[in-house]
Amino acid sequence: NKIILTVGMPSTDARQLSSASASKTLRVTGMVKDAGDGLPLIGVNVILKNNPKVGTATDINGNYIIEAKKGDVVLFNYVGYNDTEFVVDGNTEVNIAMRMDTEELNQATVVGYGTQKKISVIGAQQNISAVELKMPTANLSNSIAGRVAGVVSMSRSGEPGYDDATIYIRGISTLTASMSEPLTLVDGVPRSISQVDPEDIESFTILKDASATAIYGVRGANGVIIINTKSGSAGKPKFDIRYTEGFTRFTAVPEFVDAVTYMEVANEALTTRGQTARYSQTDIDMTRSGADPYLYPDIDWMDLLFKDFGHNRNANANISGGSDKAIYYVGLSYYGEDGLYKTDRRHDYNANTSYARYSVTSNLTLKPHSTTEIKLGIQGYLANANYPAASNSTIFGAAFTAQPNYIFPVYPNGYIADKPSGTITNPYAVLNEQGYANQWRSQLFSNLRITQQLPWITEGLSISGMFSFDNYSLTSNRYTRKPNTWMTLGRDEDGHLIYQQTATGTEALSYTRSSSGSREIYLEASLNYKRSFGEHDVSGMLLYNQSDELNTTASSVETSLPYRFMGLAGRFTYAYADRY
Repeated sequence: NKIILTVGMPSTDARQLSSASASKTLRVTGMVKDAGDGLPLIGVNVILKNNPKVGTATDINGNYIIEAKKGDVVLFNYVGYNDTEFVVDGNTEVNIAMRMDTEELNQATVVGYGTQKKISVIGAQQNISAVELKMPTANLSNSIAGRVAGVVSMSRSGEPGYDDATIYIRGISTLTASMSEPLTLVDGVPRSISQVDPEDIESFTILKDASATAIYGVRGANGVIIINTKSGSAGKPKFDIRYTEGFTRFTAVPEFVDAVTYMEVANEALTTRGQTARYSQTDIDMTRSGADPYLYPDIDWMDLLFKDFGHNRNANANISGGSDKAIYYVGLSYYGEDGLYKTDRRHDYNANTSYARYSVTSNLTLKPHSTTEIKLGIQGYLANANYPAASNSTIFGAAFTAQPNYIFPVYPNGYIADKPSGTITNPYAVLNEQGYANQWRSQLFSNLRITQQLPWITEGLSISGMFSFDNYSLTSNRYTRKPNTWMTLGRDEDGHLIYQQTATGTEALSYTRSSSGSREIYLEASLNYKRSFGEHDVSGMLLYNQSDELNTTASSVETSLPYRFMGLAGRFTYAYADRY
């Protein structure tokens, strides 16, 4: 199956080398079958273990052909089967019998409102290992990008505390883009996943297609993300500690021309259209010389306002253990991040961006009786964030639009420079001179689930009930001011700068307070049945749930009305011989 084309006549040594190499290459063929029923396996991956770039796959009859040398190891890999390999010893025909990996196929995987054996799952879904999500980021939604086929994670802001990513599963599925995000569940309750610490995650599952999400009804139209936190395992106490340091930077920052280039290009744009040049040659020459930067400034506003790198750190410590009657898991974590602004601390307040979060996750599982299980979970976090009084879009906008020769940021006597526009347009003043905002955020998640087996009625029958109470609150304290601003009119006879005040501000900080919050109660009750009869596996579920969400800081009758949801769901599954 190879054609070798040579141009010209090879040397004697080359012909001998080619002949020697060919004598060592063997064309190995054979058939790959199921060790259980003897049926051929289609699409088995066949590769050289020492050279994975060389490989093929079995055809519709289970046959394969691969070229290898004596001593090469040929590896056979197939989903649901144990890997098989053999060493090429000179035989040109080797038949392979692969055995099913029954342990993997019988493992339980998370599905909507429950678990199933992997072999019986027919919906499009994917599990992500918690190890892949352990990245030095504050927001879990930013760790998903690039790890799951068909999932798009798009972050529109990198500002600490406001860096939630928009997630789409297989594109935008509904008419309103803002309503196209998937349903996210943490421990079975509709919750945000953004503040979950990856260290506390036991399983992370994404349901993609209709067959996988149908159990959630209309709420699952855009896919479903299911996260279960760790519950611990029986045994001696086990401690885990993790600490990471990370650096952040802008994905891309546009490069701006210097003041001289800007002035020349601005003049060219005007004069080529029959208009008068804006800047004289003297202005351009003085700016180029840098002899008087206060009257002829050349400022790189992006470099003045922003750092090249930010810094974050994350620490987590957890303990788990227990006995056959009670198991527990408790995790504590801290995350801190500094922003990318450059602030000079001319005043007693701090206008830089910083974010600190303290989280706790605790799960307790009790088994007071062989047929009774009680699960109690309490998670939450407390976060403190600090920001400039101006929004990030205002600061970025000022830095993007200010010309490099617009104005000098701060004059030698400490005056804040600005033109008489009525608003603060000096990018430096927008960041440093208008005050700051400090926020406190708190989130409490709690859920209690009781499961009771009913073997005295029939084997495999059980009932389950869950109650969940979640509460979120945010308090923002804003301290703002407007600085006095000045501009220069030139220099006097002695060479001193001549100032003109352009705005009268306030030295003292003013105070405003705002708050928001929500409270949600979730109830769930289900009747479950799961049993095997020889080669027949049967399961069924009937589930009722309801939720009540309330705006706890409502300011009107309309916004004070609770948002309520009631649902009834059912599922029936049948499998024959783990095959159909």
